[in-house]
Amino acid sequence: MEWDKAATLLLEKAPPFVQKIVREKVETLARERGKTIVTEAEVVAARESFMGKPASQPAMAKQPDDNGKLSILRKYPKYFDTEGNPVLYQVKSCRGAEVNCPFLITDSGILSDKLRNRLEELHFTEKLIDKVEGQILPHHSTPIASVSNA
Repeated sequence: MEWDKAATLLLEKAPPFVQKIVREKVETLARERGKTIVTEAEVVAARESFMGKPASQPAMAKQPDDNGKLSILRKYPKYFDTEGNPVLYQVKSCRGAEVNCPFLITDSGILSDKLRNRLEELHFTEKLIDKVEGQILPHHSTPIASVSNA
């Protein structure tokens, strides 16, 4: 099978001891696509499939991409609200009011509610999902604590 110049240059970037395997994999992919000449597109597609990334496609609707990004988080219900929407922050307040803490100044639940509402207004979760490349993992969530004692 013939290779164009750009594809050959990309192949040469692979370590010499794997170039034969890379060549075979790329040529197999090109044949599956019905190509007779290997181009840069086939080399890039083979690399992405090997690295576990989906083949690059034109930008489509955001939802299918988000479902893929959230596939690991779906195992943990605490990262989703009652409607099934992702929530990548946890706002927790101190339990001073519940346990009659002598150092309590005011109920921190009010502050927690304000923080939660503000994060929703700012679309914090959506912005975080857009910023993170690849899948969203539990450590991408943001814990926030509010206390109200001296």
